[in-house]
Amino acid sequence: MIIDTPVSTTSSIPCLLSQGVRTVVRYYNHSNSLTFPSKRLELAEAQALSAHGLRIAVTFQQRQNQAADFSEAKGLAAGNRAYRFAQDNIAQPAGSAIYFSVDFDATVAETNNAIVPYFNGVKQAFQEQSGGTPEYRVGAYSSGAVCKALAVKGLIELTWLAMSQGFRGTAQARAAGQFHLAQRPGEQKLCGLDCDFNDASAAQPDFGAFTLDHGLAALHLAVREDLVAFLDEPGLVNVPLDADATIDLLSTGLAALEGVAVTGVHCCGATDLRLVTAAGPDIVSLPAEDDIVLPAAGALTTHLERGGWVAWGAIPTAKPLGTDADRLWRKLSLLWCDLVQVGIDPTVIRAQALVTPACGLAGHGVSQAARALRMTATLGERIADQAAATRLTVGA
Repeated sequence: MIIDTPVSTTSSIPCLLSQGVRTVVRYYNHSNSLTFPSKRLELAEAQALSAHGLRIAVTFQQRQNQAADFSEAKGLAAGNRAYRFAQDNIAQPAGSAIYFSVDFDATVAETNNAIVPYFNGVKQAFQEQSGGTPEYRVGAYSSGAVCKALAVKGLIELTWLAMSQGFRGTAQARAAGQFHLAQRPGEQKLCGLDCDFNDASAAQPDFGAFTLDHGLAALHLAVREDLVAFLDEPGLVNVPLDADATIDLLSTGLAALEGVAVTGVHCCGATDLRLVTAAGPDIVSLPAEDDIVLPAAGALTTHLERGGWVAWGAIPTAKPLGTDADRLWRKLSLLWCDLVQVGIDPTVIRAQALVTPACGLAGHGVSQAARALRMTATLGERIADQAAATRLTVGA
């Protein structure tokens, strides 16, 4: 069985296997939304699916349900993002595919004036990212008419037919077997997940799915670990934009850093951390204060479960530092205990932790800044020791 879903499947894998699922289609995008906070495939989920023998296919979609979402410039941006995310974040194997969604019944004029230019942009991005030899095949999720027009122009290799039989050319393409994947009509629910069922073509069974080799993925992604870049967003506590616009702005900034550095967002006040985590940083940085952290437990849980890290601002910068690292350690440990009580895995919270000053040190003298950094190092060593001890205890 082949399903597609906008929801993380990690916790549902045993159930999916028991129901006969063998391939899961997931998403790449610029940013998640509050409606679908786990829409984008992350490395931890891809590794979990692969470890259980499930194949993965991917499609890029950032809304893309109206003609205004398509232009050559938008295709170029989507192609760059998809290619870099596939290589740098997922280590998607060469020869597999990335589909791009056209999630509406486009007219001939809309296809020629908006969608074809979009896929020209995707093609240009793949050429530029690869030095002229793209590692990934391009597919389209759309109507039969749109997929045929793109295939005739050499812009796609793979066709995934959208479920609506009323879309232009879809019923005819399905009847003629002119597809690699075809979505079945009717939205479904399986193992608690909103999903759709799909059929692969018997004549063209290769639709670009893949699995990850965990060792190769770890080796490929290790090159990103020598540089960490944070976007500092202190104004996010009072941002005057709506949620999706905020997420889009943050994710655009983070996308510019991907492939160059491990990415992070620092916000030093109480804010809706769902906006931060939905933008997709590798690291979320925040002061280790009860009133900031505990209301954000749900967002932090989601972030950690998809493999993200938290930089805990445990060294105070707006009040006297003192000389007792033990006091700061006890405070951080109690905060973690509170988070464990509301459901965060105690092993994960330690294994995916960094420690930092709560905010910048620009207003501190040299000796004060040096003492803050020494305490940061002391707490960092304790976190590393405790994470190692926790892993050993769990392994035993």
